[in-house]
Amino acid sequence: MRYQCFAAGLRLAKGIQGDVVLKYSLILATIGRSIEVERFLASLDRQTYRSFELIVVDQNDDDRVSSMLESYRDNFEIIYLKSKPGLSIARNRGLQEVSGDIVAFPDDDCWYPPNLLEAITQIFSRYDIDIVTGQSRDEENRHSQRFWSSKPSVADVISVWKLAISYTVFIRRYSVESLGGFDVELGVGANSQWQSGEETDYLIRAIVKGYRVCYFPEVFVYHPQKTQSYDKATITRARVYGAGMGRVMKKNRYSRIFVYYMLLRPIGGLAFSMLTLRLRKARYYLAVCRGRYAGWKS
Repeated sequence: MRYQCFAAGLRLAKGIQGDVVLKYSLILATIGRSIEVERFLASLDRQTYRSFELIVVDQNDDDRVSSMLESYRDNFEIIYLKSKPGLSIARNRGLQEVSGDIVAFPDDDCWYPPNLLEAITQIFSRYDIDIVTGQSRDEENRHSQRFWSSKPSVADVISVWKLAISYTVFIRRYSVESLGGFDVELGVGANSQWQSGEETDYLIRAIVKGYRVCYFPEVFVYHPQKTQSYDKATITRARVYGAGMGRVMKKNRYSRIFVYYMLLRPIGGLAFSMLTLRLRKARYYLAVCRGRYAGWKS
């Protein structure tokens, strides 16, 4: 895999002698899933790069996950924890146990391609950067969750919104120690209406502190495409996820111009859906817009 310096130019890492061994701490917060967790565990077992620990933060009331882990304990290091519900709460619990050089936050319904950790190691070994992000792809190897750029980029507080999603983020441990935990009022399961945005907020904080967040399109993690139909559950999710985005914009004091742009995008989708008589899709875009506005006005 080849990487090139881009944007203003990335500094090459200094003092690299031979192969660098980095240990990964992978924090998997999980609730309500079984088959998907098994798929992720199997993908970890196929990794070509073996220096990692898996920190499982279980929010279930039963033992579905703990029993599943037993068949993998001889294959790689596993730390098993329990946590109260809330994605950010669970990730913060996992952060207390990390021992690796690089920290990542896989979703419990994502899975890794076999060479992922090897590819990330090459990047961190070659470039003087703090955080690596990549694409999300579905089981058909198509873009999932959003359209992803084909160009490598250094993220800023504007572009970070389209260059990162939590399960494709890999952070040097010193950055994590400096930034602290996730905002527990953000993210799925939070005790608030803001059910998303925790990873974007985290990366915005990193960028403001001067850490380099770099997107590499060659790096990707598999994750299903969630918006397959525009049913009631999808529309509800669009509203609460939109509220999370709005809250992050408010919290980080984005300009009104940027906020209006983020509100106009779903309004455009709403208008087009109405013109083409796709009423369910129109309701979806309306929910996104309402959620973003409510979060911003919170």
